[in-house]
Amino acid sequence: MIFDHVLAFIIDPTLHPYPSEYFYELDFYGVNYTKSIYKVNMLGKIYYIKTEILMKIPFFVKLINKINDSSVEIFVDRSPELFNQILSYINDEKYKIDCTSELDFYEIKYSRFKIERTDINKFKDDVENDLYKINNNLSDINSNISDFKEKLENITKVSINKFCIYPDCERTFESNPDYRGDYCDNHNYCRHCYETANRSDDYLCDYHHMNK
Repeated sequence: MIFDHVLAFIIDPTLHPYPSEYFYELDFYGVNYTKSIYKVNMLGKIYYIKTEILMKIPFFVKLINKINDSSVEIFVDRSPELFNQILSYINDEKYKIDCTSELDFYEIKYSRFKIERTDINKFKDDVENDLYKINNNLSDINSNISDFKEKLENITKVSINKFCIYPDCERTFESNPDYRGDYCDNHNYCRHCYETANRSDDYLCDYHHMNK
């Protein structure tokens, strides 16, 4: 079982970080490796990291295989804050990392679909919540518009509609700026009926009274 690890490490260390508890097998077979602590300079922030930790990160596995000298300082031009997340993720894969591009840089394999799916679901939930709020606001706005229209119609009706003053007539009619009368169409025989009408008779002017 351990020899399988040895073969995998020899074939490609980047694909198979070697288990630190089995280093003695590499010693037995004479395989070169380092098991000391490396000094990593991450944009000025110094890390002293055990080889067994770095061997879990393919990016560093390649460097270690080329250097093979723990006295050499490794310089990496990446964010120390994000590298802290990388170390946390190495220790616990359930750790939620903010920037998956760092995992890609260090060539760390991860469930890309699972992470992206989580982001998509969160984005979908946010959009649905926003749409829900917008729809509620639109409903309120439409309701207010309907109320305003109804009030405006009522105001307009009061301002343009008048009651005929002919006796026992309850008709309403729309006011016309060119017409100064107070009679509906049925009783407005002429423009001046209301001015010259015989008030005691039939509210008609002399002309219409004679020709009715």
